[in-house]
This record gives sequence, structure tokens and C-alpha cells, in this order.
Amino acid sequence: TEIYTLSLHDALPILLILNADNSEPSYLTMRNHLFSRSIAHQFMNLTHSRYDEYYWSNLAAGVFSKAGGILSKMTNIPGPHQLFIGIDLGGQHLRAVGSAMLMTADGSLLGWTLNDPQNGERLSDKILKSLIDKSIQQFQQVYGFKPDHICIHRDGLFNENLQIISDLEILHNCKIDVLEIIKSGAPRTYRNRGKNNAEQGDVFFTCNLKEAILTPHSIGRMAATPQNIKVRHRYGEGDFLLMIDQIILLTHIHGSSLFRSTRLPAPVHHSHNFATLLQKQDLNAISLMDRLCPIYL
Repeated sequence: TEIYTLSLHDALPILLILNADNSEPSYLTMRNHLFSRSIAHQFMNLTHSRYDEYYWSNLAAGVFSKAGGILSKMTNIPGPHQLFIGIDLGGQHLRAVGSAMLMTADGSLLGWTLNDPQNGERLSDKILKSLIDKSIQQFQQVYGFKPDHICIHRDGLFNENLQIISDLEILHNCKIDVLEIIKSGAPRTYRNRGKNNAEQGDVFFTCNLKEAILTPHSIGRMAATPQNIKVRHRYGEGDFLLMIDQIILLTHIHGSSLFRSTRLPAPVHHSHNFATLLQKQDLNAISLMDRLCPIYL
């Protein structure tokens, strides 16, 4: 393993770590050591061909994002939502709580929140309230006002207490929509009576217009049978069709790739990666990192 320092800014050094074996126990130890010292880092594998444009460009994109850069921006996104909150629970028993926020006007990540691990498939009322309160506070610190409309993207089923959402709407004088982003169980969809796979952005709505089957894949992955997602509108008065349009656009905001979109919208994609990281690394060490740094990319 070799380590180099990238002096992108005097106060924000980033370490570039070459050929680290992530199967070795020392890999996790090294990351905890760096997290505990608030050092952002990017891993690089030299086994890739020097002509592998995809790998090297995406690696540069990861460094750029961790230094505070924004790879892409969105303008005129449909709907009134100003703040998107992604929520995911990672693990089997003691579950890590991952969250990431995204501001759609310019694609800026507002950061992540750290919460204690918990048992079960459901966020406790206390953690759910704390997570949303922190998200609103971070938004207000950046923009100087609270968001009027918030959209929560829950990875999987929203088993949490919806009364907490209702209470928070009153407390913060805002509107909140809750969407379930479900990866499993979505049926396949086709065009032209089954002759062609569905294409990116294709959507099928159920008769009550509260559930949709969406094909979110990037064009580069369409050679295989698309893996659809199911989207359910669990709470709120927002326009579901507009929120589906938002999801499609949010699959194009990716912090470490210049060439593809993701299966999941950015808030859920980021929170899923963050929850995965929290299962492996020390929470006390991670708590010392800058909340604006996408350490999970």
C-alpha cells in the first residue's frame, strides 16, 4: 500500500491510497485511523489499464466530490420540494442508520447525519424526529431559511410512525411527502407487447396513482434486463407524477461517476452507501469527519 497527499487546499488534505487490499483487517483499521483524524481519502487500484478512461475519470470525480466539488447541477426540477432526505437501515440485527441530504436547485449535498445503531426494521420515533430536525437545521444554516417542502425517500418500506411526520409539519410549518423506494418485487416491464425491454424513464402507474413501477437504469446498463424499482407514495399531498419525474432526474446526480446514472435516486443511493460504511467502521471515528464530505463514495 502506498499513500500520497493531494494538496487541494491547505486546510483540507486528501490522501490518495494505492493498492490497499480491502479484504485485510488492516484496511478497516487504516480507515478508522484516518476518520479519527478527520482526513478524507480516496482509494486507487493500479491494476486498471492506463487507458481505462472510465476508471480514472471516475476516480478523479470521487476526489473532486470529497474536496467539495459539484459534478453536475439541476435547474427547473419539477415540483416544489427544496430538500430531499434519504433514509436507509443497513445490517441484519443491530442496524446502522444512514442518511444523506440533497438540495435539488443545484445538486449540492448538504451532508449527512450520524445516529446511534438500533435493533429492528423501524426507526424509533426519537431517531426519526432527530434525523429530520437535523436535516432542516443543516438546510437553514446553508440557505438562511427553512424548506417549505421536503421529500423523504425511504429505502424499502416506511415502517416508521407517520404521526411524527405530521407533527414535524406543524412544528416546522412545512409540507412533507414520504416515498418508499423498493428494490425487490418490482415486476418486469416491456415495450411493444413484450418484444423490447423497458427504457430508462418508463413508468407504469397503478389505478390509484399512489404506486408506480419505474425503470431507472442508465443507457449503459440497458443491454441486460432492466431491474425496475417500485415507488409508493405513503404520505403527503404532493403530486406523485412530479415526484416520479424528480426520481428520474435524481438518478443522474452521482458523486463519483461521470458516465452512468444509478438505479436509485441520489438521496437513497448515498444513504445506502453510508449505511453500508457504518456497518464496517467505527462510529466514534466517523463522527470526527466533516459532515459535508461524502465519505461513503
